[in-house]
Amino acid sequence: MEATLIKPVVGEGATISYVADSYPQTIIEVSKDLKTIIVQEDKGVSAPNARPYSNDWVITRDTNGVIREFTLRKNGRYVQKGDGQKTGLKLVLGVRRKYYAYEF
Repeated sequence: MEATLIKPVVGEGATISYVADSYPQTIIEVSKDLKTIIVQEDKGVSAPNARPYSNDWVITRDTNGVIREFTLRKNGRYVQKGDGQKTGLKLVLGVRRKYYAYEF
């Protein structure tokens, strides 16, 4: 198994990557063996004075956001529980990012 470079920590940021889009998350629970992470979706709203169709966002914690569970796979990545390793939602640790691909 490949080692993950970043240890998941409760309260830190993460990002779900889905095709070309990215959604900011907050880690709300980590199993003792680090194999399971539970995240909650953050809010991402357009930044004040942002140009139309820009990716300038203000990201804030949302305690009512959607909660998802991710498990560590043999390739060292966290993938949403129940999803396939290659095709499932992937979790990137250490950064909160929102990106919307307007061109699709």
